[in-house]
Amino acid sequence: MKTYNKKPKVMIAHFRVGMTDGVSLEIEKRVAILEKLGYQSFLLSGPKSKNSDYVIDELNFDSPHIVSLTQRFFDTDLDKNMIPSLLQELDSVSIRLKKELSKIIEIEKPDFIFIHNLFSHGRHIAASKAFLEIIEEFKIPTLGMHHDFYFERPQYNKVLDKQLMKYLEKYIPPVSPFIEHAVINTMSQKNLKELRGIDAKVITDTFNFEQEPWKKDDYNEGLVSIFNSIGILNNDIVILQATRIVERKSIEFTIELVKYINENNLLQSYFGKELYNDKKINQDSRAHLLIVGYAEDDGIEYLNELKELSSDLPYIHFLSDIIHADRGFENNQKQYSLWDCYTRVDAVSYPSTFEGWGNQFIEAVFAKLPIICYEYPVFKTDIKPYGYNYISMGDKFVKNNDYEHLKTLDNNKLCITADNLLKCLFSKNTNLLLDENFNIGCENHSYKSLEKNLKEVLLSLDKMK
Repeated sequence: MKTYNKKPKVMIAHFRVGMTDGVSLEIEKRVAILEKLGYQSFLLSGPKSKNSDYVIDELNFDSPHIVSLTQRFFDTDLDKNMIPSLLQELDSVSIRLKKELSKIIEIEKPDFIFIHNLFSHGRHIAASKAFLEIIEEFKIPTLGMHHDFYFERPQYNKVLDKQLMKYLEKYIPPVSPFIEHAVINTMSQKNLKELRGIDAKVITDTFNFEQEPWKKDDYNEGLVSIFNSIGILNNDIVILQATRIVERKSIEFTIELVKYINENNLLQSYFGKELYNDKKINQDSRAHLLIVGYAEDDGIEYLNELKELSSDLPYIHFLSDIIHADRGFENNQKQYSLWDCYTRVDAVSYPSTFEGWGNQFIEAVFAKLPIICYEYPVFKTDIKPYGYNYISMGDKFVKNNDYEHLKTLDNNKLCITADNLLKCLFSKNTNLLLDENFNIGCENHSYKSLEKNLKEVLLSLDKMK
């Protein structure tokens, strides 16, 4: 009788999958590479996900109970007498999660597990405990893929109590003979080694530079009429903000930039001229900002402040209701993919003040669009050295005292950034620079490097068996 070799199976776990956030997009890439390498994979997540094979509701770090646990855990004023009951609550959640995980493991019997952020984030500590215990109970070789750490975030890095610190050191991230660790930048690699003595491999974000370029087509032609309906005319300049709406994305910087261009009539000297992409502007042209990302529960206050900041600015647009990870229909409304948006804009803004790496940056490189970028720390250490061309917002900001969650750029920096952006948009040399960016990305941040890294990881994990 002829026998067939069973493909090895990888379980990929994260708080959410199938969305437009950076980690979800990275998971999609890993699924594609694993398939190419001869592995089968399945996805496990919390709710608020799309296309997940298994959903565990209690993996939702935005649920009131989990939010409460996290807030208390990282509250430096927490009454020490409350710590035993807090740890007991965490253990109760962990036990329930472990039961759900056990059922899935028994059904799927994965050969390997890839865990994204569950061992590093700090927003759901009980989940880390549950996953560690499952991994060690079933002895499954696992890659802990850490996109960012709790100790890199101000609200999570001030644990004073020894009991709580001991809990963190045991589970976030855990040390186990069945777990290898990987991070997405050299700063995290250094921090993890210094703070916890853990050696980690660097696997940066990547992009599929071998795919067909995103193009205007009959489907995304529908965006033109949507743009027109909200006041974006065919001769206007459109800047895309493709990230989620969370405070560290600092979207207010680009709102200020677009406002500065329009209120100071900076396009006036360019009337009748063509952009690098042959779009011709006229005396009615304005700059517009298209914000297509979504806000999670903990980003609602920030979103509301962005809307207040832009309430009297008709050239700032929020369009998350029709932009998703993939094309389709929802509630009888046509949905466009994030990639559709890139085909209908003239530049991309990336004003984040903190990132683990830079997914949207590399997407803009692939789309061959000018990038307006704030030089956050990891950008300067891990991306800038490759020589990409971009319009800099600098690396300094101050708090906007009129708002709780907003920051602001120096007015002189706004002036310089606006001037450099317009020079870039109207330069005949820009397409050469965008081609140069594409070649840099293709050489250094394509699927070729991800495939090489995953091969090495899987070989190492296989030796754990």
